[in-house]
Amino acid sequence: MAMVIVSVIVSLIALVVFCVMAKSRRGVGQIYIASLFGVFLSALFLASPVVLAQMLMSFVLSLVGFALKFSRMAVTILMVFSAVIPYLFVVKGVRDEMRECELLREELPLQSIAGRLKYERQRNSTPPVAASQFSREVENQLDHVGYRGFQNRAAVLQVVHNRTLEGFLVAQGFGSMRMVAIRVRRDRVDVPDPGQISLQSASAFLPPDAVPPSSRPDRKRLLALHWAGLEDFLDVGRIGYVQDRDHVAGFLSHRFERIPKPELESGTNQWDISRLDLISILKHDDPKAYVSEHLPRMDELLDAPVRDLNDFEATALARLRSQEDLVIDDRRDRIRMVGSLRAGNDCLQCHQASRGELLGALSYELAPVLERDNKAGHSLP
Repeated sequence: MAMVIVSVIVSLIALVVFCVMAKSRRGVGQIYIASLFGVFLSALFLASPVVLAQMLMSFVLSLVGFALKFSRMAVTILMVFSAVIPYLFVVKGVRDEMRECELLREELPLQSIAGRLKYERQRNSTPPVAASQFSREVENQLDHVGYRGFQNRAAVLQVVHNRTLEGFLVAQGFGSMRMVAIRVRRDRVDVPDPGQISLQSASAFLPPDAVPPSSRPDRKRLLALHWAGLEDFLDVGRIGYVQDRDHVAGFLSHRFERIPKPELESGTNQWDISRLDLISILKHDDPKAYVSEHLPRMDELLDAPVRDLNDFEATALARLRSQEDLVIDDRRDRIRMVGSLRAGNDCLQCHQASRGELLGALSYELAPVLERDNKAGHSLP
């Protein structure tokens, strides 16, 4: 509110000065110089968009008045116009945003997600690993995967559900140029749903006896693939605004929105994911893998069938606890790997876990594709 008062006072002072200048013979020229000076002052010190807009309009209209040789009265009217119009736009914008706040508050109320996570401590009997025991690879993953897409979504929903912050919407139009603008718009809250995403059929991959012995993605690229998958699956921007696990607005379950792909050098074989399963280690007495024909979506896996882990997956989980972020079983015709799903800092808002604690895992299988992809620089012998 202070910036609103300051902006109004500065605008009134500027308007009076410009109107006085308009009555003199050299008034238009004086207004031209004074408004240009005011543009720099308001941008550098006051940081008020509405005052800056007034100065810019005064500058432009004074040039028009000088070029067209307007009368002194006409110039005065133009100065009043340049002072009033910016405030009308700000008031209209604030009213529209407050109306949008009310609608979004009704459509996306604060809800509890504690019921979804009640299994965590019931099943998790394994003591968490101390942070000092994490390997550098694990620490790199925790630092790498964080707040990604829809970065403003949580901030917008926070404004929507904190009535005390509605004044912030007003302040943004008068003095927020040094701040990151948080505009309440539906397109910053709505998240497009890609629907079910199917992997390629078995016919799209080379048969085992036709796989060349070279041109395989190395561990660095496979680790990058896993991290890209985590960024997508764990994107906390889709979680919404979290006060605590009993008060969450705009919650969307974890899901994949695209198929992770390895980044390969030119001339190497194109490898794609032929299978990707989510491994649950907390919901069942023994870890299980969800069975689905599509990329994992938590909202669709609640009733999905599960399978026992194979020997490789069971062994990999033990290695993922602290020392590795990705365990790879590298064969000539296929690449199997299991990557960790850990509790990062953002996850701790809802999950009752310690930073870095293993909450689940992703089980991958990659195979070389049959098709040529010349555009991407990939080729098959």
